[in-house]
Amino acid sequence: MYSNTIEQQSADLNRTGVGRTVSRAINAVRTEEHLWIWLALAVLVALWALSIATWGIPGLYIPAVVAVPVIMFTLLLITRG
Repeated sequence: MYSNTIEQQSADLNRTGVGRTVSRAINAVRTEEHLWIWLALAVLVALWALSIATWGIPGLYIPAVVAVPVIMFTLLLITRG
């Protein structure tokens, strides 16, 4: 009836109740990963704002200039696959 696909395995696990527990655990991990990403972004923005408050205009543009190689490297990684 079904070939051995992920959908069928998922349906089998959901019928047993084990799948619900596993999927909840996976979703919790994914949510936690997203939380860390947002937290890291918020910390970076707060540090940048602190540098602007401390040093003024140089605190605004120096971190942006330093970020250029990082962004270029990230774009290279994305385009190369």
